[in-house]
Amino acid sequence: QIFFDISFPALFPSILILLLIRGIEILKEFDKVFILTGGGPGNSTELVSLFIYRKTFKFWDFGYSATICLAFYLLISGVTFIVFRKYQGSFNSEK
Repeated sequence: QIFFDISFPALFPSILILLLIRGIEILKEFDKVFILTGGGPGNSTELVSLFIYRKTFKFWDFGYSATICLAFYLLISGVTFIVFRKYQGSFNSEK
């Protein structure tokens, strides 16, 4: 009960930043998946970046690929803005 009442609320801003950074890193993991599995077997290891690559260079669907890229950019930017705005005071060490 002490963990959920005291420790977890104090660690929550750090956990959010950690999840945000790891989420951005996951979107950058194109090369390893492409070289090792190519998104297979089937589509079991296909990431968003690999999906965008296939839509762009295999099916030549540049408009759809650009829309997906823009949507993910806006999603990540929005989440980052919300997290930093909400927990702005939690990250200052001058309290």
